[in-house]
Amino acid sequence: MSILSALRAAFGAEEPGARVPLRPAGMRVGAPPALAAVRMPAVEASAWRPFRVQREELLDTRTRLCGYRFAAIVEDSGKETPCAGKNFGRILAEDGLRRITERRLAIVPVIVQALDPDCVAEIATPNTVLSVDAGELAAGGLAGFCGAAERVRSTGVKIAVDGLSDLGLLPELSGVVDWLVFDLRSAPLLTLEKLMRDERIRTKCLAVRGVESWGERDAFHAMGFGYFMGPFLAGDVKTDSDGEIDPRRLRITDLLNKLRADVGLGEIAASLKLDPGLIVRLLTYANSPAAGLAQKVSTVEQAVMVLGRERLYRLLTALLFSAGKDDEAGRSMLEKALARGRFMELMGEEQLSKPQCDELFLAGVLTYLEPLLGVPIQRILERLVVADDVERLLLRNEGPYSAYLMLALAIDRPTSIARLTDQVAASCEQVNARQLAAVEWAVAAMQGT
Repeated sequence: MSILSALRAAFGAEEPGARVPLRPAGMRVGAPPALAAVRMPAVEASAWRPFRVQREELLDTRTRLCGYRFAAIVEDSGKETPCAGKNFGRILAEDGLRRITERRLAIVPVIVQALDPDCVAEIATPNTVLSVDAGELAAGGLAGFCGAAERVRSTGVKIAVDGLSDLGLLPELSGVVDWLVFDLRSAPLLTLEKLMRDERIRTKCLAVRGVESWGERDAFHAMGFGYFMGPFLAGDVKTDSDGEIDPRRLRITDLLNKLRADVGLGEIAASLKLDPGLIVRLLTYANSPAAGLAQKVSTVEQAVMVLGRERLYRLLTALLFSAGKDDEAGRSMLEKALARGRFMELMGEEQLSKPQCDELFLAGVLTYLEPLLGVPIQRILERLVVADDVERLLLRNEGPYSAYLMLALAIDRPTSIARLTDQVAASCEQVNARQLAAVEWAVAAMQGT
């Protein structure tokens, strides 16, 4: 069952396991009576409404991509709403959230009534963080919150409060809250500075959303925040038209060009041998669980032959991100790039050919090369030979792949994606399921890079 089906069941729109058409019209449901006092209503009583998942990357003080925030977005309005209901935890787990939390943190906004051990049993891991909006607590939800939070914490799940602005709530929250999350788009900076002077605040895991630039990230790090969400990783990079591409990355682009030109694998292996660092990375990947090979390989020739052209091309594309200095920011950007490329590939599977899906994957990954290298994409494509449709997409956002890239960009934002899903002949359910599958795949793939 997909994430959308999970949220539909969680909000009382269907019984768990019931089969629902992808685009039902006019279906009406009743809203759970417990939602009346919530500042952000979990669902309207008047009509069934589709929901989708918005994903935000969570980075720590070392700029490691250590987790994600998964929020439900009301599709027709583009507004966020917290998860509710008795079964959301079990059904979310069916789409791989638990597998993601084996290696990454996962913050999931919920309402107070969802803080029940039975709800979260199948996603109850030390990396699961359930986040409750402070507005709901201030509106009367505090009475049942502390006891419910304590019971859920006993399963190993962490509890967060999002949007705290009143120090008066701290005495009751201190013993049951592990995380505090703040959003720069709604929290005045002066309020945050005042809160951060209180030692009780500083004992929690502190996360801030809406960080636009590295300067902002550094300022909040200095204030005591340990986790950061926002576009700063890839969005605050100035490109230099005269900048040089790292020599090792140039060697990788040469190998990619040779693979695309169908140069013999023997010549590819000979070129790889010119770079000891690439040899180490190639053999490490080939012998990792991510490669899935039946037996270990010990030479470059063996690795090239066993991996084959397609997997070798993907590996070398990934190595473009880590061929320069070995830093956590590059690895974080690589995970974002792999997730985007894999999502675009999965979204194209029912409409496009296998070679076209391969090109979608490559295009999605390459969208992050410009911010990574600080070099305009035009200069990168002077060195890297790609298909005409990929070049048109990267340079002008034109061609048959444009809608897939626009969809990949849109799912990271609180906005409606209905027009884009229509363009790629997909449902909201399919987008949600494939987004989670892409994240899971990217997380697993990073273990072998």
